[in-house]
Amino acid sequence: MKQTHFKKKEKRPARMGNPVIDAVAAGLFRFTSLHQVRARLTQIREEFLISKDQDLKNPDTIKLWIRDYALTPEEISGGYLGNYALIRPKNDGKHISLIAEKLNVDLKSHPRKQRPKMRHPDWGHPILRAVLKKKLYLAVEEVHAEFMRLHEEFPEVSIPGPDRLHIIVYQGGKEQKVGSPVQKITLRIRTHDDGQYYMTYSINSKKRPSDVRAKPETPKVSRGYFTSMVSLKKKKKPTAKPAASGTSSNSTH
Repeated sequence: MKQTHFKKKEKRPARMGNPVIDAVAAGLFRFTSLHQVRARLTQIREEFLISKDQDLKNPDTIKLWIRDYALTPEEISGGYLGNYALIRPKNDGKHISLIAEKLNVDLKSHPRKQRPKMRHPDWGHPILRAVLKKKLYLAVEEVHAEFMRLHEEFPEVSIPGPDRLHIIVYQGGKEQKVGSPVQKITLRIRTHDDGQYYMTYSINSKKRPSDVRAKPETPKVSRGYFTSMVSLKKKKKPTAKPAASGTSSNSTH
């Protein structure tokens, strides 16, 4: 019997709306031992992307970036999509909880930030990068959500379908080939051998038939007898008659 080998679950960015992250942000976890706390911290490290800049002296803390976490109106208008947080245990004497503390980190050090508003997405867009990497999704609904996110972000250049998305992407810069800087593609959902889902794309290279119209012919003007004779005389060149032998124009009788 053929064995199915499941690919190791890929880590994902933390974001508000995830039950674990919501519980940490609200300080809802309650533990009776430090062993339980560390087990939950290990689960967070294995499931989410964490910062490379960790406090090695305190292994019971985690620094990570959380999408939509503790955003102020000023941060939103400034391009922030989330904030860094330090997750650490807090002992109140009866229970140990996990809490999140907001860290003020400059926007340039954030893994994600608002992209400048563009008419077309380019291949640097997170979803299109996921297409190129053939990122795996556990549920087909997750792929549909990615399609709709792209459509809502670029409604003027995209057309959603039941299992696909038609969209025009910008391929300027080094990726641009000869021709137009934009390209029409279709994103589709595919099923992996292990039952997960991923996205593929194809280029829409079909061209409309060119509207070649025959040039109008110059109408021919019918010529009468007189017109033909005039044209014929213009074409003929007068030829000199040969002089008669034995005669001279200066001879006298």
